[in-house]
Amino acid sequence: MDRLTPLRAFLAVAESGSFTAAARKLGVSRSAVTGHIQELERHLGTVLLNRTTRRVWLTREGQRYANRAGRLLEGLEALDAEMQSRSGRAEGHLHVEMAESVANARVIPRLPEFVRAYPDISLRISLNEGVVDPTVSGADIGLRVGPLRDSTLRFKLLGRGNYIMAASPAYLQLYPPPRHPDELRQH
Repeated sequence: MDRLTPLRAFLAVAESGSFTAAARKLGVSRSAVTGHIQELERHLGTVLLNRTTRRVWLTREGQRYANRAGRLLEGLEALDAEMQSRSGRAEGHLHVEMAESVANARVIPRLPEFVRAYPDISLRISLNEGVVDPTVSGADIGLRVGPLRDSTLRFKLLGRGNYIMAASPAYLQLYPPPRHPDELRQH
């Protein structure tokens, strides 16, 4: 049973003292309001409203129900408004684990932008050069470079980068420059 629609109809009648006024307020027909009240009274097993052709008033049970139900509905409406105002707003704690090279090259330069965009996020960054399973380390997200080794983890490619190998002129005077990646093992 939809409990809110009959409850709103009952409270509208209790407040206005009229089925017609309640129907106008709710934007429905008078017969719809009557049906909702009857449905609610059947569900509760008690009469909430006394009715005559000229007047509608609350029974003792109706008064008790209106008082408590009104507070509940106000609380629900306040909760709805709060949630709607927060809709789409990120908040909470975020633990991100990444390699130091990723942090220095990609993340740290953009941290001020992130903090401005998401002021309600408490960010924790852990630096780890090894491949760590975020489900084991407790991180919410892991930023990694290279292929994903664990197929049970979900991933999204954030970008591609090129790597270059560099050496100082002094180093290259002592050791010959490698001609093939396999020669890097000797350096």
